[in-house]
Amino acid sequence: MSASSARATPDPNLDPSDVTMEKRVRPERKLVNDYNEMLTADGEGAFADRLRGFLAEDAVCHEASNLPWGGSWSGIDGFVEMFGAFARSMEEAPNVTATGVSAGPASLMARGELVFREYSLVVPTTGNHPSEHPCIERYLIENGRIQSIAVFFFDTTALVKLLQ
Repeated sequence: MSASSARATPDPNLDPSDVTMEKRVRPERKLVNDYNEMLTADGEGAFADRLRGFLAEDAVCHEASNLPWGGSWSGIDGFVEMFGAFARSMEEAPNVTATGVSAGPASLMARGELVFREYSLVVPTTGNHPSEHPCIERYLIENGRIQSIAVFFFDTTALVKLLQ
């Protein structure tokens, strides 16, 4: 077969608008990426004010109910409370070094108004053995803001056990 006759067959399941090229990133993906960078950066100003740059005023986050910070959290104030509950649960866990908690490298996939983020929550332990907890988050983007986030840890039981 000659090089001129070897042509790639387009994938009928691929929407060309979802393809991310080096110079073009879907705005939904960029929003989710920038939001997560903001969460890990030392930012100036009140945390609630920084959240407002990314979240709809009535945004909601759903976390597994068996987690110490679990439940459904609504609005900017709800997100502030959720992140506070998350931080307290890490600080109060006897086997966790809370200052080193981080999200490992993430992969983002966008399809229309939905963005999926896959990563591992890395929790340092007092025994110097990081505990990794795979997670997928589903973001719904509306009007250029995050409207909802649903968080799915692979094994919430293991995460809860670590925090006890």
